[in-house]
Amino acid sequence: MKFEKLSTFLLMLFLLSSFASAITTTDLISHYTLDTNASDSHDTNDGTVTGAVFTTGSAGIIDEAIDFDGVNDYLVLPTSLGTDIGTTSVASINFWIEVDNYIANTDHADINSFVSLGRLDSTKSLIYLSYDHRNGATNRLELLIRPTGNSATGAVELNGNENYIPAGQKKMVTIVVNGSNAYLYVNNVLVTSAGGVSVTDFSGVSSFIAKRPDSNAQRYGDIKVDELTYFAKALTNQDRTDLLNGGTGITYPFVSYDNFTITAKDKYDTFIINEFDVDLNGTIYNVTDGQLITPINYTTLVNISISKAGYFEINYTDYNTSTNLIAELPSLVNKEVKIYNDMGNLTSMACIYNDDEYNGSSFNVSTYLVTNLTFFCQQNSLYKSAEITLTDDNLTQNITLVPQSLDITVFNEITLDKIEQDIDVLIQDNSTERNFTLINGTGIITGINETDIYRLVFNTTGYESRVLRFDTSQGFSSQLNIYLQPTTNINVQDVTIRIVDSRGYDIDSARIQIFVYINGTKTKIEDQLTDITGSITAPLDIEKRHFFEISKDNYATRSFVVNNPLTTSYTFSLQDEIQTDFDNELNRILYSYDPGKGVLIYNRSYIFNWSVSSPDNELSSLYASRFIIREYNSSGSLIQTYVNTSTNTGGELLTLSLDLSNKINSTIEFIFCFKKDGYSEYCLAKKLLVLGERDRVDNLYGIRDLVEEQYSDGQRVVMWLFAWIATSIILAAVPFMRNVFIIFPIMLFGLFFAWLFLPITYLGIIGLFFVLAVAVIISRSQI
Repeated sequence: MKFEKLSTFLLMLFLLSSFASAITTTDLISHYTLDTNASDSHDTNDGTVTGAVFTTGSAGIIDEAIDFDGVNDYLVLPTSLGTDIGTTSVASINFWIEVDNYIANTDHADINSFVSLGRLDSTKSLIYLSYDHRNGATNRLELLIRPTGNSATGAVELNGNENYIPAGQKKMVTIVVNGSNAYLYVNNVLVTSAGGVSVTDFSGVSSFIAKRPDSNAQRYGDIKVDELTYFAKALTNQDRTDLLNGGTGITYPFVSYDNFTITAKDKYDTFIINEFDVDLNGTIYNVTDGQLITPINYTTLVNISISKAGYFEINYTDYNTSTNLIAELPSLVNKEVKIYNDMGNLTSMACIYNDDEYNGSSFNVSTYLVTNLTFFCQQNSLYKSAEITLTDDNLTQNITLVPQSLDITVFNEITLDKIEQDIDVLIQDNSTERNFTLINGTGIITGINETDIYRLVFNTTGYESRVLRFDTSQGFSSQLNIYLQPTTNINVQDVTIRIVDSRGYDIDSARIQIFVYINGTKTKIEDQLTDITGSITAPLDIEKRHFFEISKDNYATRSFVVNNPLTTSYTFSLQDEIQTDFDNELNRILYSYDPGKGVLIYNRSYIFNWSVSSPDNELSSLYASRFIIREYNSSGSLIQTYVNTSTNTGGELLTLSLDLSNKINSTIEFIFCFKKDGYSEYCLAKKLLVLGERDRVDNLYGIRDLVEEQYSDGQRVVMWLFAWIATSIILAAVPFMRNVFIIFPIMLFGLFFAWLFLPITYLGIIGLFFVLAVAVIISRSQI
């Protein structure tokens, strides 16, 4: 407990010693720093300047001041200032003044005006300070106080009979009215005082600086004014002492302390630096004793630059001088930088850092220990710029450059010799494709992005085509060796690999990577995605062992080994990584969708529906959560996505409309998702190919679909009857058919046309019974 009290006492003592003064802002009405404008730093009682200018070069007591020419310059403070002071018998005005020139004249009207609170032509109270400098008269300060500005009744005039404000000197003037007493101070020295004064109300009146406080163009002052403050209280001796601040003044918010100091030390060895240079708001200081004591002892924002030979320059913008500055200068060192390529080899580069060029696989950089360095390095456009962070634990920094190109060499998979002929490469990314030729089996493919997925197809005369796919966001090597199988190799055959899920459904877009061992190294020879049938085709050597890695999102990745692939097709299955459990009742869910007919859809407008329901009360909260349709062009690139995410309960539909009129050979992917409250979402997917109208009539199924889409049920019944009757008449006209056996072809054609034209619903059933009935009638009639 004693320790805590002692600590509290020491903290208070420190605070008292750190801050020489603290003027309370209680009853402060307005403060004008008058550095660059006449705005109110404390409130919104901004003044209006006429003619006067603001000084430059720190001509005020603190920074700048407003300068009046004594001819026609003045400053008007708004009526809101008087209203804020309001109805009161207590007020104070404090300001700094420098008289440039006293105007001497026998005319009483040429008295030099200083400041006022109120107006001479108003019915409200007035406080007005001026300086009488007429020829033949005694120089004197005049403080006029009136209950009403436009009446001399009850007025009191305080005269300072000595020259308290010599021209060319900065003085602090304080006016205090406290009830019936008034006081005038210069630099906190009492000039004069009087009793019997009376002020009552300043509401709604404006005030003037450097001009007689009325509408007459008289009594201007050739003066500079700085740090002008109005209070609705009587300033105490301590207040005035604090505002004077030893003759250096103080600005809003009136906190003064010991002078702002700057010291410097080495950032890493922490020793004090005795000699350094400081640029403080454009003023240069050469420090020789380890500390700069500035003339600033108030709160302000400054710009500082600190420099010393052998160190990096440190800059501070808008530094708050309420806190002394201890600058930590980082020393310069020579840092050895080594350049490695992505293969781990030292690589000679042409690098630029900080406008300096460095060449070679290693070089020294003059820097300080902890910083970010960006090197721009090039070697045949193979690498991108590298950004590294230098650490302070050693003086050697290794840089591994990021590849942005592929250096490709193609080899014969059998002889392992480099293929000395041109090889065509088709390069496909997410949205574009381009062609490239490897001259004599080698070349550099530039423009490889770090965040794309690429598909490379290699073709050349006498060799099997190869397909490789790689995702650069997972990292990649700038050097790529490709192995092609000669077409003359009798051991090579095209093998189809099909991927299905645990229910036997095809999985499209599954990634199949195929590896073989070449020279004792496991080497990738194929990397493809399955098509909408879940398959790829690859040329494989039947005398080699092949390793398959098969992966797809939401499925468990699997690996397979095939020794000597003698058959031409293999089927592998992936296990669903089902993220939802649904109480193990997945097989009891009834889901339905309408993606068209069969596995093909045609170029017309569709409305697709998706719903999910369950007959089981335990699964009654199932609902169709999302219905997504993705459209791909003929090259497999995604064009557009349509989504319906309406929240439905079981049995309700999610609907999407899609116009496929101009999308022949496009692929449409349907994704059907459902959820149960408290469980993750589960999705099913199906891809269908869009065919043209000519393609759809190539078989009877296409004709049947076309009839179903184009004609109503009534029209389809008429078409069925017409086709059946016409066929029956033709059959009856055939001579050898005119016997009891005619019933069989007539019945078969009736059933065929019913399947072709009638819906497989009630009309199909009715058609079946109708055909049987007609057959029975014909049979009996012939008997």
